[in-house]
Amino acid sequence: MRIGAGWALSLPKSASDSLDWPNASGDLRLSGHLPAPWPVIGLGELQGDIDLAAHGQNGLWLPTELRADLKLRPVPALVADLPQQLRPTQLSIKIVPIDTDSASGQLPVQLRLDAQGGAPASLQARVQLATTPPYALAIEQARLQLRSASLQLDALSLRGLDAGLDFSGHAELERVDLQLLKTSRVTLANLAIDELAASQLQVDLSQPLRLRIERNDAEPSTW
Repeated sequence: MRIGAGWALSLPKSASDSLDWPNASGDLRLSGHLPAPWPVIGLGELQGDIDLAAHGQNGLWLPTELRADLKLRPVPALVADLPQQLRPTQLSIKIVPIDTDSASGQLPVQLRLDAQGGAPASLQARVQLATTPPYALAIEQARLQLRSASLQLDALSLRGLDAGLDFSGHAELERVDLQLLKTSRVTLANLAIDELAASQLQVDLSQPLRLRIERNDAEPSTW
């Protein structure tokens, strides 16, 4: 393995006169080459290459440069919140910078995420991150594909799921807007919930669907 890092940090002091690490500010650069799986506490076994530069302000850290080609075998705790059939055994993550005429403070990248396991899935998207205030994330040309032979979600049983979801969106610290496009498709061989059963289902959209999530630290999130 080969890892190189450099940093310049400003650490405030807490009320007890100790260094307040969670609210650090500064700059960080990291380059890593892991030709074989390497255990990382809290993540799992990581393999591949990463080049990262990041800037932090009062504990909020955002990348200013990013390129990655990584494989991760996650620890169980990392995916414990997902339904058991959707928990991946391995994730492949590829992030490539895009050459654009973006203004300073914008980080455009092409993202591809592949999940292996009981329900193979892939996500491709063009993402642009605003690394200076107001912080925001723009998602374009995104497509999520998911297949599952059998999926149990509480009382809902799905078999032969094949989903292709095209979407775009915009996220800020207190709001998320997503739009599911008309080109999205979902097919199911069988669906069952309680005494209701159906087979050979296909879902098409006559118009885009929009989801907005509002959140702040003082109140519960609203949909």
